[in-house]
Amino acid sequence: RRSDVPELVEHFVNVFAAKYGRAVTTVPAAAVRSLTAHDWPGNVRELQNVVERAVIVSTGAELAFDPGWLVGGTVAETAKTWAAQERQRIVDALRAAG
Repeated sequence: RRSDVPELVEHFVNVFAAKYGRAVTTVPAAAVRSLTAHDWPGNVRELQNVVERAVIVSTGAELAFDPGWLVGGTVAETAKTWAAQERQRIVDALRAAG
């Protein structure tokens, strides 16, 4: 349920911050809104994975969350999107270099 997402996010942040020795104490409101609005086709396990990733990449007290991680709805689709973006950056760099 969407109403459970903020509480689950807080729980997962606490679990993974302790596991990885991170000092994450704050979840930006925009991140909570994005996570709550997402459909979560992978259910709670997918939410858990996204929060774990965010904790791992966080370097300060605020959770480092990229809404782009939710593009396409699934991890596999997101990976395809990243691959397409990476390809486009390479093509752009090659064009710029002549």
